[in-house]
Amino acid sequence: MLEFLVLEKGRGIDKPFPLPKLGINAVALRFLSFLSANTIKVKVEDFYVTLPHPANFALHKLIIFQRRLRQDKAIKDRNIAIEILKSLIDKGESSVIKEVFDSIPQKWQGRVIRGLSKSEDKDILTVLEYYSPGELKTIDRLVEKEKKHDKVFNTGKKSYRYIKKIAK
Repeated sequence: MLEFLVLEKGRGIDKPFPLPKLGINAVALRFLSFLSANTIKVKVEDFYVTLPHPANFALHKLIIFQRRLRQDKAIKDRNIAIEILKSLIDKGESSVIKEVFDSIPQKWQGRVIRGLSKSEDKDILTVLEYYSPGELKTIDRLVEKEKKHDKVFNTGKKSYRYIKKIAK
């Protein structure tokens, strides 16, 4: 599915935004500039598609899910965001999450924290609240090293503290 997006301003609209010169309708999306600030290119068959970096996409979902009127869509957005962020942590990219998080306004950071605190998963909150990007880069390297040795690795707060100690 391909969606065309335009920046949502003011109170927002629930209807498609017409783009008559292109002969299409676009979806108005709040905080669109945050998604386009950090992108990746993905090859799909013979085309390259520019997408938001997964960290930006997931944090964006955590900001907007709280604005949703439909509870089922809000829960779906939050769960997708958490899945993506967990996946990034498992890949050793927690420092990227932290850098993106630190780059957004404090008001948005508050929304992200509130959104995560509603979930039972506290690993992501640990990444966002307890460590500097430099510490997380060290932790990410150690996570990668652990994965290479095929060891089970818990990304919980205790594990981060343990790795922080051995990293010094």
